[in-house]
Amino acid sequence: MAVKKETEEIAVVEDATLAFSLDDFADLKSSAGLGMEIVDTSDIVMPKIKMCQSNSREVMDGLAKPGQFYNSMTKEAKDTLDDVVIMCFGKSRIRFKQPFNRNDAPLCRSLDGILSTEGEVCENCQYCQWQDKDGNQADPECRMSYTLLGFEYKEDGDFGTPFRMLVTGSSIPEFKRTCLTPLKVAGYPPFIFRCQVTSKKTEKDGNIFFVEEIVLKKTEDGKFITINPKYKDMLKDLTERWNSMMNKVNDFETTHAAEEVAENPEGAIF
Repeated sequence: MAVKKETEEIAVVEDATLAFSLDDFADLKSSAGLGMEIVDTSDIVMPKIKMCQSNSREVMDGLAKPGQFYNSMTKEAKDTLDDVVIMCFGKSRIRFKQPFNRNDAPLCRSLDGILSTEGEVCENCQYCQWQDKDGNQADPECRMSYTLLGFEYKEDGDFGTPFRMLVTGSSIPEFKRTCLTPLKVAGYPPFIFRCQVTSKKTEKDGNIFFVEEIVLKKTEDGKFITINPKYKDMLKDLTERWNSMMNKVNDFETTHAAEEVAENPEGAIF
């Protein structure tokens, strides 16, 4: 009788004679949806890749170091995400009572960065402005973040489950310069470009923290490094499906935003 030991995700059978390779079932790949007819993208648990700060829970528990990227599903921490494909972007806003208390519920939030959940236009809101009532420079009380859905790229096309990642705080200006702007100028969907994600230590007002840097990869002569064209239709289809549920992702992120804000000296969600 095979002895089983339980893990978080699956029961591992120690008797190797009972284990067969999935290659033996290759003829069934075309029937991948059989028995899974009611399951769509909204039923899939999407891991989060989180850039850790010195007071992040993962750092406190010894699972990662400050500045590393921690995958909530694989439990791996990496210094760099060297080859990433971004499928789509979302934008959200959130405002908490000041001074911040992680036990407080948000005062207001937006799932698209345009309209609040109460139907107010964010651009016209006094809490989104970068100056106070006297016209002086000031951080807005309403914080914005970008949500990215993407893959770690693999040449064999086995990209695995998409992940989500937030770009927040001091990471945003550089993100706009090295990622969003080049993508907009290039005029192609983001999923054809391969990116690198790193972190950089910085300091502000006596606080030391890390910011994300996301750049489009290029060859030595300045040409963009892209995916293999044979994957473009598959990734286009996935992008359309995941993009349609971006509001659900932003709803989840803003609902659980307090923990991120509490960890980050820059406020995290903005």
